[in-house]
Amino acid sequence: MIQTFSATEVASLIGVAVGSVLNWVRQGELKAGQTPGGHKRIRVDDLVEFLRRQGLPVPRALEPNPPRALVVDDEPGVAKWVATVLGRAHPNWQILQANDGFSAGEIIA
Repeated sequence: MIQTFSATEVASLIGVAVGSVLNWVRQGELKAGQTPGGHKRIRVDDLVEFLRRQGLPVPRALEPNPPRALVVDDEPGVAKWVATVLGRAHPNWQILQANDGFSAGEIIA
């Protein structure tokens, strides 16, 4: 099922006025469908594409689940270092950290 938002929901989500969203739709900058009653409906992927094209931040709620990595080491300093290096190399990843097998199992479960 394709998730859609109303112009009001988009405005609230990205912190702009509803009029701005409707102007973007009218100008053809933001793709939108229309209900039989004339209300605009904006698909999530069209909104994300628009935000990226405009250089605007994409709300985390709209991003697909990021890749995750679990760093496990019994030396907290080593685990933190590896997590930091991974986080810098892959800023969109969610880096999780555990210092023993039991904690790692809890995170995975």
